[in-house]
Amino acid sequence: MKVQQIAICIFTLISTRAAVFDQDDRIERHQIKDQLVRQAAMSSAALIPKNQLVLDGKKVSYKGKSLKENLNFCSSAKFANQPMVANCSSVLIGEDLILTAGHCIDESMNFGCEDYTVVFDYVADTEGNIELKKENIYNCKEILYYDFDFMNGSMLDLAILRIDRKVLDRAPIPVDLERPRVGEKVFMVGHPLGIAQKVSQIGEVKSAIINKNSFVHNLDTFSCNSGGPVFSKESGKVVGILVRGSGGNYETKGECQDWFHAGKKDFAEANDLESLKPILKDLL
Repeated sequence: MKVQQIAICIFTLISTRAAVFDQDDRIERHQIKDQLVRQAAMSSAALIPKNQLVLDGKKVSYKGKSLKENLNFCSSAKFANQPMVANCSSVLIGEDLILTAGHCIDESMNFGCEDYTVVFDYVADTEGNIELKKENIYNCKEILYYDFDFMNGSMLDLAILRIDRKVLDRAPIPVDLERPRVGEKVFMVGHPLGIAQKVSQIGEVKSAIINKNSFVHNLDTFSCNSGGPVFSKESGKVVGILVRGSGGNYETKGECQDWFHAGKKDFAEANDLESLKPILKDLL
C-alpha cells in the first residue's frame, strides 16, 4: 500500500514541511565543485530505519520505492525516479558522534536509537544509480543528548548520537557554537523526502530568532531534510541543524505531483548551536 511505503517519512512532517525557495539549486554530490562543500557532504549522513535495508553478506539493498511510484511525482520532476529510503539527515561531529534533530528520534513510533542505521554515501552517481556499501553503515549505539522542546518555549530540537564504531575514512565537521550572523551565506546537505543526498547550495541567514534558539534561512528544504546540517560557506563549520519549516513538500501539476515552491509566507528554520556549548565541552 502507498501509505505503508511513505511511512518512514511521515512523522517528520509534523515539524519540517518546506519548499523550494526561488530557483531549485539542489545538486547531487558528484556535481559539487567546491572542495569545502564536498568535504561537508562526505561527512553528512542519512538516518535510515533498519527495516528499510537488507544486508546479505557484503551486499546491501533497500526497500524504498521512488517518488514517482510512492507519491505520483511527474516524470519530468527533479529526482522523480529516486527511492525514498532515509527518514532524516545528520552530520558527523566527532569520530563516533552524530548530530541531528531531536524530533527524528521517537521511540513511540519505532524510531528510537536501536531502530536506526547511520549511513554515509547514500548518493546517486552520474548515471543515477545508488549503491550502498556495508562499511558505510553504522548502528546507533546510544543517545548522548536529546532536547525536543517544540511546544514549551525554547524550541530546541537537537540530538547527539553515538554510533557503534569510529568513522575512519572521513573527518568530523567542526561545530560553530556562536549564532550565525544575518546575511551570512550558507549551504545545506540532506535527504529531501528520503531520497539520495542533495546539496542546497545557495542560501543565507535571513533573520535570527534568539528566543527560539533559531535562525530563518532560504535553503531548499523538505521533510526528511530534518536533522540536516547547515554550513557556513565561509568557514565550512556547522552553524545549524534544520528543524522546522512550512510549505507543502509537493504540489499538483496536472495529473501528477512536483516539488512545492514557496509562497511569500513560507519559511525554513534551523536551530543554532549555541545551546550545545556545555554539552560538546565534555564530548569533544
